[in-house]
Amino acid sequence: MNSHQLKKMGFIFCFITFFLGSAQLLWSDEGKPEKAFDLKGSFRIRTEQDYKTDYLTERSLTPMRFRLDFNFHPEQDLQVFFQPQFSKSWGEPQYIGSGAAANKLTNSSGSTFDSSLSVHQAYASYQAEDWLNFVAGRQIFSYGNELILGALDWNNTGRSFDALKIKIKHDSCSLDIFASKIVDNNVSGSGDGDLDLYGIYHRWNTHQGSPQQAPNSTQGFDLYALYLRDAQGTTSNKNLWTFGARAEDSFLTHFDYRVELTQQLSNTAGINTPDYQADAEIGWTLEEENKLKLGVEGFVAGLNYNQLYPTGHKWLGYADLFSRRNISGFVANFSRNFEKNLNAKLDYHLFHRTNTGGTAYKLDGTTPLGSISASDSSSLGSEIDLTLKYTLSPSLSLSAGGSLFFPGAFLKDVYGEDKPWFGFAQVEMSF
Repeated sequence: MNSHQLKKMGFIFCFITFFLGSAQLLWSDEGKPEKAFDLKGSFRIRTEQDYKTDYLTERSLTPMRFRLDFNFHPEQDLQVFFQPQFSKSWGEPQYIGSGAAANKLTNSSGSTFDSSLSVHQAYASYQAEDWLNFVAGRQIFSYGNELILGALDWNNTGRSFDALKIKIKHDSCSLDIFASKIVDNNVSGSGDGDLDLYGIYHRWNTHQGSPQQAPNSTQGFDLYALYLRDAQGTTSNKNLWTFGARAEDSFLTHFDYRVELTQQLSNTAGINTPDYQADAEIGWTLEEENKLKLGVEGFVAGLNYNQLYPTGHKWLGYADLFSRRNISGFVANFSRNFEKNLNAKLDYHLFHRTNTGGTAYKLDGTTPLGSISASDSSSLGSEIDLTLKYTLSPSLSLSAGGSLFFPGAFLKDVYGEDKPWFGFAQVEMSF
């Protein structure tokens, strides 16, 4: 083990020891929290099989993730949150820097290298007033149904942002104002070349506590405006404005809905390319006791829509073939509790190209899927998803599921009769 690794391990050990020692501090003075320190964590391991869900490869992997949540309150209005994360796939080789301009592939076991820790979240929060809060550091953004900004929790690493956020609350309303640095090319040199995200997100919680609402439902109306400034190109900046509105509510006791509309305005090299997305779902709870629920959803996204930073796995099929770009379709879903601790969910997706003048796109939103010249059909295909989750205890759960995709005429014309599929089994633990 080299000196750099020893120093890193020593720092982590001292850091954890310090906070564990702080956990014994229980303050009762005015202005001091009763509990100055809180430690939580989570562990997740999953095995999965992917057959050509990218229409290129067959993969078999076992990703695991371990997180510790250090929550420290030096004063009642001050908070420091630190979340280190160990995330890797079993046996996956790692690229290790062997010089200033070279990387070297190294086995994950049987060598002098061990996988490293990373920091998923690390921020400080100051509650200046009851209605005013400041947060600075690396943090998760999760807004609405995560169609625009989400934590991407299914991914083994997840997503977080380096950002400054101001939160303002008043009665049933809240307003977030944030600025995030996605890429900074001035750290070791001069020039621009940065990628920045700025946003305003307003939420209004409507008629809370109404007896006519379905249990566990949420009600609200959101408005947001986002600005993505991309100066990474060599010619001109790419300026993308995103404006949206979102609503969710329940009605007639057993029904609920959600709807989100987004309009984008982009200016690249003096050319305006406006685009949009819309997503709406209505649900019907037939049995409260077993949480038997049926739902239907419709969605559409334009040819040049930029999906930004969503949690795609939640909405466009668990096989993760598509992104929210030049796509439209329909979803029917069914969910029910069987026995006390077993939940089942069954989804059917139908996908089309919104504009046959453009191709479909893979999960990242930028990589084309298929070729425009190969087919003029709009049909992308359909997908069936089944997931089961069994809760053994409040801290331990097991889940498993699978997806089968049936290609439509467009993908058949490009790739043939291959039917991509995906399966997984997962264990989750929290403490």
